[in-house]
Amino acid sequence: MTTKTPLVALSERLLQQQPGFDDARNDFYKKKTELNDIRQVIATTHDKKRAAEEQAVMDDKGWRKRFRKAKGELTPEMQDLHTQRIIKRELVNEYDGLLAELEDDKEEAMVAVCNAASAYDQKHRALLRTYSEMTLEVALDQASILIRAVALRLHAQSRLGHDEQQFHNNNLCARDPHGVVMQEVMQALVERAANFHLSTESDPILEAIGLYGPDFSGLDQRLINSPASRIKLGKEIAARKQAKAEEEE
Repeated sequence: MTTKTPLVALSERLLQQQPGFDDARNDFYKKKTELNDIRQVIATTHDKKRAAEEQAVMDDKGWRKRFRKAKGELTPEMQDLHTQRIIKRELVNEYDGLLAELEDDKEEAMVAVCNAASAYDQKHRALLRTYSEMTLEVALDQASILIRAVALRLHAQSRLGHDEQQFHNNNLCARDPHGVVMQEVMQALVERAANFHLSTESDPILEAIGLYGPDFSGLDQRLINSPASRIKLGKEIAARKQAKAEEEE
């Protein structure tokens, strides 16, 4: 049986994770577009309601003025204008009902997009971590100068003199040479890594994955972070819609 090298195993894992990441990303943007579309409809409906309200006020003023001028006589024209006034008032009420339904649709879409956002974020972290492991494995395979230096440092530190050997044998707190070298190496690497400017330049795989998580601005972060909150809100929306449907029967 052929044993896979760490690099081969990581490459296979990356290929397995990629389709799930792509699906999660596409689903998130699809759901976000749906939410934005509903928000746009709500904004447009508010504008239409406002215009209808303003027109209704103007019609009321005009009708009353004509009614007084006609000394209360309801001519066919006045009756028709009165009917139009009532229709426009009812239209404003219909806009209120429509906006209430749209708000439920918006909350429902928010639950869906936050659910997709959570899945997308998880897939992104997993794929980024796998790729970072793979990148590290490649770097270590090519880091012969660094590895030789570490090996030499380990060898030098393990060459204990007589007094040093006695100290290590009789002192439980004595640090072993391997630990000393590993701390030196890690400290040096971490300091340099902290000052290194990461970018996706010349790295098409990292560019496709993205260094940072997706942009969740405009979304409810509490819902993204809490599956229980998403479930609770989803049930509340369903209950409201059910109650409304029963009222209309």
